[in-house]
Parts: sequence; C-alpha cells; structure tokens
Amino acid sequence: MSALRLTPRNLVDDVPPVVGVPPFVGNAKPRVSLGSFDANGPAADQLHVLHLFNRYRFFGGEEAAVRRMTTAMRESRAEVAECFFASEDWERPGAPPRWKQAFLALSNPAALKRVREMHRERHTNFWLAHNILPVLSPGVLREAGKQRVPIALYLHNYRPFSVSGSLWAGDRIAPGGLRKNFLREVVTGAWQDSVPRTAWMAMLLWTAHALGWYRHVDGWIAVSNFVRERFVEAGVPREKTHVLAYPFVPSPNVPAGLPREHFLFLGRLTVAKGVRVLLRTWEIVHAKLGGTTPNLVIGGEGELEKEVRAAAAASGGTIRYLGNVSGETKQQLIARSIAMIVPSIWWDPYPTVVYEAFDHACPVLAARSGGLPESVAHEQSGLLHEPGDAEALADDVLRLHHDSPAASAMGSTGRRWLLANSGVACWWGRFAEIAVEIQGRHAVVQASV
Repeated sequence: MSALRLTPRNLVDDVPPVVGVPPFVGNAKPRVSLGSFDANGPAADQLHVLHLFNRYRFFGGEEAAVRRMTTAMRESRAEVAECFFASEDWERPGAPPRWKQAFLALSNPAALKRVREMHRERHTNFWLAHNILPVLSPGVLREAGKQRVPIALYLHNYRPFSVSGSLWAGDRIAPGGLRKNFLREVVTGAWQDSVPRTAWMAMLLWTAHALGWYRHVDGWIAVSNFVRERFVEAGVPREKTHVLAYPFVPSPNVPAGLPREHFLFLGRLTVAKGVRVLLRTWEIVHAKLGGTTPNLVIGGEGELEKEVRAAAAASGGTIRYLGNVSGETKQQLIARSIAMIVPSIWWDPYPTVVYEAFDHACPVLAARSGGLPESVAHEQSGLLHEPGDAEALADDVLRLHHDSPAASAMGSTGRRWLLANSGVACWWGRFAEIAVEIQGRHAVVQASV
C-alpha cells in the first residue's frame, strides 16, 4: 500500500474531503446523507449509543481510545451509556470457577442481562462494541440480533480472526486466522503464552463463527484501510466495512526552542514491535559513527526487556532504557526527539504513537507495515523502510542525524497533517456518517425479515 501523498490542498483545506480518515484524504468516498440525524442538533436528535467494552487486565492504547470515543461523542452532544466489563472480574473472590469461565466466555448470561437492562433503561438505538472477550462474550452479538438493534464492531486489531488479536505467532505473521485456521497460533501459544489457553480461545472463536453470531454485526469499523482489507479478505462483506482512525485531540501549539537530542522508541518490547531490528540498527549506526553515534532512548516493557537492558549496558551510553514512561516525562521525551522510530514487523493496525510524534512536530521513521504507511508519508512526514531491514533503518537514522533541517521540515509537515486530520469534530463527523449508514442498512434488513 502506498503512502499518502500530502499535497498543499490536503494541508490547508478547512475540512478535508472525508474527515478523520487519512487513507481517503484526496480520494473521498461519497458522503452519506444524514437525513433526520443532525450531527450538531440537540441531544434528543442524537444517537443513543450503548458503548460496550471488555477492559483488559492492564490499561493500554485500546482502552484509552475507547474512553476518548466516549468523550468525543458526548462533546458532540450524543447520548452515550458506557457498559464496560473487566477481565480481572474473573480473578476476584466470588468469580465463576475456571471450568465455568470457559463456557461463559462464549455467552455470559449475567453480562447479557446487564446489557439488556442498560439498553432498555437508556433507550439506546446503536451499539458500539470493541473488545468483547472474555467476560462480555460474543453472545452480545446474538443479543443485538434479538433486540433488533444495530451493532458495530470497532476493529483495533484482528480479532475475531486471530486468537491473540495480532495475527502473530512465535516470530512471524500468522495469516491463517483469516481463513479461521488458528493452528499456528495454537502450537506457539500465541495467547497468554499458553498452548491450552490459546486452544481454548481458538475453539471459542471458531464456535462463534460456526453459530453465525458474527453475522449479526451490521458494521465493521477498521482503524486503517489495511485492517479493513484483511477483514474483507477474511470474508466480511465489503459493504459492511468502514475506515475511521482513532479520535485524537492535538495540542494547541508546539513548545518552541527545545533541543532535539535523541531518537526515540516507545512501545511494547517484543519481537513483533521490531525491537531486535532497532537494536541491530544501533549496532550498524555505531559501527559507522563510533563516538559520534546519536543517542537512542527506549521506553516500554515486555518480553525483550533483558535484551534491551544488555544492549544499553554495552552501548557506552548511546542507548538509554527508561522502562515504562507516561505523563509529562513521555511528552518531554517526544518533544526532544529527532525522530520517533516505529520498526514494527507485524501488521501494526494504526499505532497512535505516530499521532503523538506529529503532535510535537517530530518526524517518524516507520516500517512499511500494516497501517503505518497510511499516516507516515515517505519523504514528507517521515521515512519508510521495509519491515525487518535494519540496514535501511540505519540509513534513515543517519540521514536525519546529519540533516536536522530536513528532520524539522518533516516534523512540521506531520504536525500540519495531524491538525487537518484529527480532533473531535473530524472524528465525530465521519462517525456520524458511518452510524447513520449502519442504521439504514440494519433497517432495510429488519424490514425484509
């Protein structure tokens, strides 16, 4: 997939052709009439959304995005009822025994009862779901059919066609899940590093597909065009698919005068995220520059932490590992970066770290992987390399290390692109269109039943 070309028209239009959807800028699909739905009208005329989400054990990017969506919808005067569940609920005293959880993860009566009650109390007319495993359960899809209410799934990753959600097994991409073949993920214990748990989850997903529950989904909202194409490849009808990136609210301005001191990686320390490629890159750069090697700062936690610590200890101070970073520390690290590095070798759906970099006018050195080329424009807001190619990434690092004006120009371009393609109004404008289209298609189907 080619990178988005940033033309002057893309950057200066008050309203991009299709807001909030970078892959379609300059190539807009026809707008959907809002009909009686007024995106700026009183609350009574808005969607009444039941927002469904099963929280993970640890707070992460998906949960942050889900909460931003609630905020964006409410700021746009839509009615939103959050119906959230938590995976840790099944680890607390009084939780169902493990053997029973295995069955409840397919269809959980207690969770579905709560969903029904909130639906009726709040008079919701649109269900928006994200992660539904394990406590909420795929049974919620069948429940939407019973309640005759349209339901959309927001696709942050590759479930329900991947046990782990990442289409990654061991040390490579595992596309078999797109054909409902989960064998490779199972034999490598791709989910929770456990073969039995992965096998159980694979059987759960296969069963939900076999029972036809996913056919109750009226709309599949992918965070990138790349993700959308993978779901179409898996058999989801194209007319049911949509593309809408995460809502992101840019900072009002970029702090001026801060020195750009280092290159930066922020993310999980895993093979899939390209951490070994990154470490190899710095070996190459050091071999070429010796004592003038630029600094690399790494923030995050994960399975490769020992390797990262060892590389930092052997680097003579050119690699600094900070562990998990957040808040003001994180913002300062980005603001002082020459470039953000995103060397993913898995099909990264659409990482928000790119938005965070552009928010600070920081260019991005990214792999041509997944949805990354849809936000990073090669030679304009950053540089792209082939996934796993440490030599090419090293060349990109050296280029921006030696050419700070070019790095600054790319960062500025990224910042302008972000301002044109993010914000509550951008996300809400496109979401409103998608929701009305889904409601319309659902009404047609119901009328024919």
